[in-house]
Amino acid sequence: MLQAALSLHKKGFRPIPIVAGTKKAAIECSGASAVMPSEEEVRSQFSNGSNIAVQSGIVSGNLECIDFDDPDCFEPWRDLVVAYGLEEALGCCYIQTTPSGGYHVIYRVTGPIPGNQKLASQYSTTGS
Repeated sequence: MLQAALSLHKKGFRPIPIVAGTKKAAIECSGASAVMPSEEEVRSQFSNGSNIAVQSGIVSGNLECIDFDDPDCFEPWRDLVVAYGLEEALGCCYIQTTPSGGYHVIYRVTGPIPGNQKLASQYSTTGS
């Protein structure tokens, strides 16, 4: 993981060590005020073999991620992107599956990033 973290760092991404078996950051990384660590700090943070994540936002060059928790929602979304003639934009994204079976669509933007926003949620038919 150290080599992956160093490679990400060199490419302008802010690597975050993750506590093994969780999604929890092993260090404090506070949103918009986050700063890029030095190479020495990355080496120290990943010296114990921590899992790795990348922090989105300004610190990683305006990196954004759309997180599809429900894998059944990804293909209809992708089909809409193509139907609206944005297939070229989709080609500029990095798309990965998540350990839980969902998807991450990762890309960089040129403008400001407002922070985390919930774009959609599952409709409940139970009334609760």
